[in-house]
Amino acid sequence: MNKCKLLVGFALICYVTYVVFQLAGNEYLSNAFRALIIPTITMLYFINIKKKSIYFSGFLVLYSLSELMCIISPYIPTNIDYYTGNALYISAYLLLIYEILKSMDFNYVIRHYAIHLVILTALSVYIVSVLLKIVSPHV
Repeated sequence: MNKCKLLVGFALICYVTYVVFQLAGNEYLSNAFRALIIPTITMLYFINIKKKSIYFSGFLVLYSLSELMCIISPYIPTNIDYYTGNALYISAYLLLIYEILKSMDFNYVIRHYAIHLVILTALSVYIVSVLLKIVSPHV
C-alpha cells in the first residue's frame, strides 16, 4: 500500500476519533488524537515534497513537537509544559515568518497595496483602542 494513502487514512482516522472523543467529553483522548494529526501531515510533507524548504520544514517539526507534548503534558510539571510548548510554538512561527518574508518584495507590496495597508493599520489602531477601553475598568 502507498505510504501517502496510509498516512492520509491515519490522519482521517485521527480526526474522526478526535471528534468522537470530543463529543463524548473525553478531553485527554481527544487532545491526544488531535496532537497526532499535525505530525502525520508533517510526515506526508517529508515523504512527498522533493525540494524542501529548510525553514518550513523547521516550522513543521517544531509545531509537531509542541503538539505531541499534549500527550505527555499530564505527566510533566505545568511550568515546563507551558514554557517549553510555547517556546516551540513561537520558534516555529518565527521560522514560518522568516520563510514568508525572505521571498516578499516590500516595495511591490507598498506600491500596490498602500490603501489596504492604511485601512488595516487604522482598523488595528481602532481595535486596540476599543480593547483598552474594555479592559481599563478591570485593571
